[in-house]
Amino acid sequence: MARISFSDPLPKNREKNSIPKLKLEDGETARIACLENPFAGYRHTLEKPQIRNGKPVFKTVEKKDKSTYQTNAMDFVSSFLCLGDEGIMEENGVDVENCPACYASTRSDEVRPPKPRYSMNVIKYNLKPGSTELTSNYGITVIPWEFSDTTFQKIRKFVLEGYDLKEQDLILGPCTNKDYQKFEIMPSRTAAWLSSADIKKTTLEIFKENKASQEDLESLCGIKKERKYIELDLATVRDRWAEINGAGSNPVSANLNEKEASTLSIPDVSSEATFSNDSSGVSESNVTLDFDQLLSSLDS
Repeated sequence: MARISFSDPLPKNREKNSIPKLKLEDGETARIACLENPFAGYRHTLEKPQIRNGKPVFKTVEKKDKSTYQTNAMDFVSSFLCLGDEGIMEENGVDVENCPACYASTRSDEVRPPKPRYSMNVIKYNLKPGSTELTSNYGITVIPWEFSDTTFQKIRKFVLEGYDLKEQDLILGPCTNKDYQKFEIMPSRTAAWLSSADIKKTTLEIFKENKASQEDLESLCGIKKERKYIELDLATVRDRWAEINGAGSNPVSANLNEKEASTLSIPDVSSEATFSNDSSGVSESNVTLDFDQLLSSLDS
C-alpha cells in the first residue's frame, strides 16, 4: 500500500459522490412526492478515447433511423462542477474566462460543454409489489433525486400544463435500464401524503428530519474540484487525443483508418444517465434554470 497526500487528486473510484440517491431497479415503478424546489448546477464530464494494443478502439452507434456509424469508444476521466459564474452560465452555457473546461470546449471537440444537473429531496412511497398502489401500512422514504435537464424539462412541461407537484404525485417507471435509469414519468391525479391530516403531519415531520442538506444536494449536481486538478484532467484528454492523432510519445499513424483500428460493437450510451422521456423533443442543450419560479407554490 502506498502513502498519498490529503491534497492529491482522488482515484477515479473515489471521485464520485457516495450520497445515497433515488435509483430504480429493472422493472421497478416508484411513486414520489416533490415538496421542495431543486438545486441546479453545471457539470463537466471529461472522457478520453480508448486505445488497445496501440490502436484506437471504435464502437458502432445506431441512429434513430437504424443506420449506423463508427466513432471512438471512450473512457471516463472525471466529472466536476463547472467553475463558471452562474449568471454567465445561464446566459451563454459556458464561461471561458473562469472555467478551463469551458474554454477547452470552445476550442476543440475533444471536450464537451457542461450540462445542467438538478437535485432535490423527494418522498418515495412504499408500494405494493408491481403496483403504484400504496401498502396498507403507510410508509415513506426521504431520499435525494438527481436528474438531467431532459427530466427537468419533462417535469417543467407538466407544471406549465397546470399540474401542481405539491398536490399531485409523480409516477416513475417501470424502469427499463437500471444502469442508466431509463423510465417514463407521469403525473398522478392525487398526492398520497395529503390523504388525511394525520398522514400529512407525519409526512412533513419525517421529511424535515430526514432530508439531505443543501450541501449534499449541491454535491450531487457535481463535485467541486480545484482548477489545477481540472487542468491536469484536461491535459490527460489532450495527450490521449494527441496519441491517437500521431503526435504523442507513442504515436499511432495519422493515416490510421477504421480497417486498421480494432472495432467493437458497443451500444451508444451517454456518459450521463438519461431517461426514456427524450421523446418529448427537448434537447439537453436547451438550458432553463427557472424551476423555482415555476414551483413557487412549494415550500423548501
